[in-house]
Amino acid sequence: MASDRFKQFIIALVGIAAISAVAASFYLIRKKAGFPVWHMVNCNAGGQQADCHVLKDQETIILVDAGTEITAKEYLLPFLAKKSIKSIDHFFISHPHTDHYEGLQALIDANIKIDHIYFNRPPVGVSDFAYIPEHFEALLAKAAALGAEVRNIQRGDRFEFPTTTMMVLEAKKEKQRGGVNDYSIIMRWQAGGYTSLFTGDLNWPLGRQLVGDPLYKADFYKVPHHGVTGIAPDAFSDMVDPALAMVPAPKVLWNHPRGEQFKTWATKRYEEKGMMTCINGFNGHVSLSFENTSVTVKPAIDGFMCRATRLQVKAKEMVNLDSKDSLGVKITPISNFLLDD
Repeated sequence: MASDRFKQFIIALVGIAAISAVAASFYLIRKKAGFPVWHMVNCNAGGQQADCHVLKDQETIILVDAGTEITAKEYLLPFLAKKSIKSIDHFFISHPHTDHYEGLQALIDANIKIDHIYFNRPPVGVSDFAYIPEHFEALLAKAAALGAEVRNIQRGDRFEFPTTTMMVLEAKKEKQRGGVNDYSIIMRWQAGGYTSLFTGDLNWPLGRQLVGDPLYKADFYKVPHHGVTGIAPDAFSDMVDPALAMVPAPKVLWNHPRGEQFKTWATKRYEEKGMMTCINGFNGHVSLSFENTSVTVKPAIDGFMCRATRLQVKAKEMVNLDSKDSLGVKITPISNFLLDD
């Protein structure tokens, strides 16, 4: 009897060892292939506001916004060169303001190959000081002539990459009170066990409408509108409830009265919940590596409310578009989508 129990004990130990070995092997394979990474590139180093985000999923490169032509030349292109990135597989333009899309010209001039470009076209008649439809359309046409597939996307579109998924949660087509900013594509990137919310320049009017919708909860948060006046209300940020916020803004904006709303909210969250906030103007380039049970945070400069660390974060349970009766939206796959480039 004792001998049988001993055999069972040994078998159990062998089983545990085997499971541990498989888990360790899987981790090493994933580590070698590379965990998904979000780089918030410091396109704000010169004091101008701009959004530039490089996402890496194994060998697939995803760009979310590219700053202005000038900031892209000065900061985005050197970053890509340092990372030996010579082509962009998927480029998402959150909305057609020059500090988000105009860097496309710099990418074209530098012979950076772009396979796919996605955008949300505002209704006819909508324009402002930073959105001249003719300029935007001409630049898209130039990219298309060089071989890029250009698509006007919509809410519910889902993009499958090697190990990650990008879901379009909102892309308004009808006229918005918040102007061009409220045509921002709001996207959720599911990567390495976590979700990140990309908000473009989501403004107060649309942001207020979205308050209370659990669809927008996320673990990590690209703060809308560079964290300044016009930004979605605090109630929207409360609902997102992130473990860390990423702010693509220079120091001058963070310290300006226009930045007071979000700065007050972020400081309170830091004091009460320990939420980190990484800001280009203080922390330079910032990268997040999503590693299934933790996230490695690497700012170029430690300081303020952002420091190099490994965050042990419990991922939120996500609500999906196709499971929400209130939205009535069926996921629309993108046809002819390149999964492996």
